[in-house]
Amino acid sequence: MEYLADLENEGIRNMAPNGNALTDIKCKAAKAKNKTYAMYDVDGLYLEVAPNGGKYWRFSYRFTGKRKRTALGVYPEITLQKRESNATSYEKSSRKEKIQAR
Repeated sequence: MEYLADLENEGIRNMAPNGNALTDIKCKAAKAKNKTYAMYDVDGLYLEVAPNGGKYWRFSYRFTGKRKRTALGVYPEITLQKRESNATSYEKSSRKEKIQAR
């Protein structure tokens, strides 16, 4: 993933705090709590678990020095493999916007 390393050097990517990748077992086992919480994956990807039991893929990144996040889809409709390709596609479009803004 050369492209991701390049983006990290530009400060667009931010790393997940725990550095552990999520597994399908961990995602299925996530239970709703009183408040929304996040289960962090690697490279800014995380699964947000809502109080109603909904599980949503999110991508957190920095763009021009500001923290941003975007929705990538609903788990399990968006699989573990597909969520990474969605994040990569989003990064490429964000990079083009940054270049155009210069």
